[in-house]
Amino acid sequence: MKPPMPPAMALSAVIPVAGLSSRMHRYKPLLSFGDKPMIEMVIQLFQSCGIWDVLVVTGHNQELLNPVIQKTGARAVFNPDFKTGMLGSIQKGVGQISSKSLGFFLLPVDIPAIRPVTIQTLISAFEKSIESIIIPEFNHTPGHPPLIPARFIPKIISMGSDSNLGEFLLSQKHNLVRHPVHDRGILLDADTPEDYEVLTQKYQQMNIPDKEECDSIIQWLLPGETTIQSHLFCVAETALKLAHAVEKGREIPDPSSRKICLNKDLIQAAALLHDIKRKEKNHAQAGS
Repeated sequence: MKPPMPPAMALSAVIPVAGLSSRMHRYKPLLSFGDKPMIEMVIQLFQSCGIWDVLVVTGHNQELLNPVIQKTGARAVFNPDFKTGMLGSIQKGVGQISSKSLGFFLLPVDIPAIRPVTIQTLISAFEKSIESIIIPEFNHTPGHPPLIPARFIPKIISMGSDSNLGEFLLSQKHNLVRHPVHDRGILLDADTPEDYEVLTQKYQQMNIPDKEECDSIIQWLLPGETTIQSHLFCVAETALKLAHAVEKGREIPDPSSRKICLNKDLIQAAALLHDIKRKEKNHAQAGS
């Protein structure tokens, strides 16, 4: 793991992992994600951003999880009533947050494909509006993890078992900041084996924005700039045609020869974003 960033402020993270993983038919927290169990990757996501007060709320299979949690330096909080639903586990976790914490992230373990830079931008947004709930959005769709001020902890703990925390957070119109991010991972969870496959593919290329993410960046930085946008799309289309032509042209019948395989996702992203700062001086450097 890379050296952690210094914490921007005193923040915590709560990771509910108490469920049964019934739709997955495999125990999600310990599924491989990259070269580590999913729970370890999610813990390290926050630690890499300087957040060390990480609470993992366990329930089902706690005896399997505790050694992994202990190894990372996170804190395990056991919820004996985990079968009653996630809200109870969240309440158990937030009740143990450090008294020095100004707020906390909330991220279920099965949403692991989030970039550290996304966490960092949410922290920056919170620093500017420390009394507000910060909810990330991708293409106007809210996702995880929300960053919730500590002042909401008593309200969350007092919520009834039939309450919906997501609805409560979104209802705080005067205390809510919807923060756009260019990270589709905030919407991707591992509910089913098919979802898990999508997530693992996403993780393999976490440093390459996919087409939807590139489109999000383009619309954010170049709103209404149809000429530049058209140029970017044309360059990307041409680059992909060239990539396919190179691969096809180097197909050699000799079975001992290695076939050329280009990373077309990387080529597409580079082409779509190469002129993203076209209107600025030294646009290549600004774009990088």
